[in-house]
Amino acid sequence: MSAVSLAEAKQFLQIGYNNQDLIVQILIDSAQQFVEEKTGFKLDGEIERIDTVDGGVLTLFPNSFPVVSVSEVFDLRSNSVVSADLYRLVNDGIQLLTGTRWLSGGHFETADRHADNQQRFRLTYNGGFATAPARFKEVILQLMHHDFDNRGGKLQQSAAGYGTTWQALMKGPIGSKIRALIHGSMLV
Repeated sequence: MSAVSLAEAKQFLQIGYNNQDLIVQILIDSAQQFVEEKTGFKLDGEIERIDTVDGGVLTLFPNSFPVVSVSEVFDLRSNSVVSADLYRLVNDGIQLLTGTRWLSGGHFETADRHADNQQRFRLTYNGGFATAPARFKEVILQLMHHDFDNRGGKLQQSAAGYGTTWQALMKGPIGSKIRALIHGSMLV
């Protein structure tokens, strides 16, 4: 599911025809993927996700944010489910109620990784935004607009303001907004 609809993107680009819909959709998907990779926040809806993570820390953090609820923490070493009575969800992370680290052995020993250097815990959780916040949509639209204006090699041209690089783009207003998303200051 795209955080920005094709209709929203076409309106933002001021396109009233359909012959570039495929290109616009590809640019939407690319911009959304870029924002998700840079921020760690998932914008494709609130869905069940499964990640594996290491122990050895006070808080287990899944790979996708925001975390809405945790269905299961599975210990890969002991091949058992960690009782939900032993942990709680705090600020997108999973903490043991005892305040101890998530480690191997009975969840509380010293080695961080499962045999063969595999990650220790499998997390099943619901995560992602049900609806993308406006600030995320704004950044996706601006990235998509930039890519649309610079498609077909225009990025390499130096005339008419098309001479730009990703490094320059990230130093400008779009980069500032992405950095703010990463640091959580644009979530509302």
